[in-house]
This record gives sequence, C-alpha cells and structure tokens, in this order.
Amino acid sequence: MQKILPVSKVQPQLYALVKEVNEGGEPVIVTRRSGDAAVLLSREEYESLLATIEVLSMPHIFERLREAEENYAAGRTMTLAQLKRRLHSKRALKGQRA
Repeated sequence: MQKILPVSKVQPQLYALVKEVNEGGEPVIVTRRSGDAAVLLSREEYESLLATIEVLSMPHIFERLREAEENYAAGRTMTLAQLKRRLHSKRALKGQRA
C-alpha cells in the first residue's frame, strides 16, 4: 500500500523515511495543502526509473527486441563462444579498414 503523508508529518521524520525507502521500502508520496505532491524514493529506484524512461524513448529498441524474439523462436541462436568470435572478427575487419 502506498504511503501518503503531508509535508508536516514528513519534516520531523525525514531521516527515518529516507532510511526506510533506501532499505527497500515503498516510495512515500508527500502532499501539501495546495495539492502539490512530491515523491520520496531511493536513489537506486530513481536511477532505475530514469534508465527505463531512456530505453522506452528509443523506438528502435522495440524493433530489435521483436527481431531477437523471432530469431530465438526460430532457433537462430549462438553460444557465447560463437558471439565472441563474431565480435572479434568484426573488430579485426574494422581495424583493417582504418
């Protein structure tokens, strides 16, 4: 259940609330009389949300994911060793062109 607290209750217990959200607790929604609100969440959760937003803002990612799922379903996969060899070969070719 979401924890929603008015700013007047958050101020005296801010340290405890910060500790709580950093130890895996749910984010805390902080409200004011004006209706404005803020959210107190751990830095880890904040950075995770930013990373998610960044990925979701890349339209080509979804196309690549769909292609990867199709390749996997069709059995077009490779081992880690095969992938390393393929990347090594591409790097070597790129170095020859430079």
